[in-house]
Amino acid sequence: MRLAVISELPCEGMVPRVILGGLKSGYEKHGVPAIAAGIHCYKRSHPPDAFSPLLCVGGYGADRGPYYDDLKKRLFNLLRHSQGVHYHHFQDCMTLPMAAVWYTCRQLRIPFFVTFQEYDNPHDPKAIEAIPKKFRVENNGWFQRCLMEARGVSAPSRYLAKQIAARMPAKFGRNIQVIPNGHDPNESARPPIQDFSGDPQDPIVVCVGRLWLYKGIDVLVEAWKNVCRADKTARLVVYGAGVCNKKRFQALARQCGVSRRIDFAGQIPRTLLFRRLHECLFSVLPSRHEAFGMAVVEAMACGKAVVATRSGGPQEIIRDGITGLLVPPGDPQALASAMLKLLKNRRLREDLGSRARTASVRYHWPSVARSYLRWMEISC
Repeated sequence: MRLAVISELPCEGMVPRVILGGLKSGYEKHGVPAIAAGIHCYKRSHPPDAFSPLLCVGGYGADRGPYYDDLKKRLFNLLRHSQGVHYHHFQDCMTLPMAAVWYTCRQLRIPFFVTFQEYDNPHDPKAIEAIPKKFRVENNGWFQRCLMEARGVSAPSRYLAKQIAARMPAKFGRNIQVIPNGHDPNESARPPIQDFSGDPQDPIVVCVGRLWLYKGIDVLVEAWKNVCRADKTARLVVYGAGVCNKKRFQALARQCGVSRRIDFAGQIPRTLLFRRLHECLFSVLPSRHEAFGMAVVEAMACGKAVVATRSGGPQEIIRDGITGLLVPPGDPQALASAMLKLLKNRRLREDLGSRARTASVRYHWPSVARSYLRWMEISC
């Protein structure tokens, strides 16, 4: 059986790329041939992808009709030799890519599985504007029919599964399967000594997350102000895309008087990101709500303690006081207190990080892929 793993790629689509590429390799390690395809919905150039093929059909603005027709043709040619489709969705409504995948699966009579990776997180305004208004209605008949015809629906955390079921109970009388996302142990492996710079002179705390409001970066800046009063050396580095909010957070850092000790470094290559994770003291994720929290798993895989909020997915990944520290979302004081605890206690950091690395094994992509194959009733 050949599987097709497909997702719509938003303009800042690093997470979908990682998920698609990871699952493709995971399925293939279990002897199930797979292809991974991302569907771009913007008229702009993109860096090369780690997976192939890439359905770059262009934007769906004024040329919505031609875009949809072209996409269906490309999907038909891509999927006609597949026996199943695993579609990853990042919206709380029908989108043109989802509609085209569903239509093509019906046309070819192949099973269609849906995994919600997010549901109601705020998205890039351009992405929302690009969705036709009739698709944005939550109880839209197309969306209901698509999900009810799917062979199965899943989510990466119990938090997200409950969120979806609570919002659309009539459509989900059956259980939503919970299968976590994963990470590639080859990516998180410590670099060779000759290629590894080691711990920097200034202690570094790392936050990996897009600069969107629900990620709680403003709360982190407020908390870092309190940290800087008690610690005079540590620096905070935030890695993640989000140009529209970068200036806003930089202004807040200046207002709090900590701009010299916070660096908004933007999105960097993943090889460099994992090097920075190995170099840092610990990682922090201050989200107001989080569907899963891949940044948490990746930091744990690098042997780092993580300070995260009880915001959904992270509290299902982290065991408080054992593999990391959990604090209430939206609470700068609690967040600062947890970070200071790790800054002042090296032994605690190392103990939490060691147990975190051990716990991260269950999130290896082959293990995740095996869970999906069992869910889809595909022998491996």
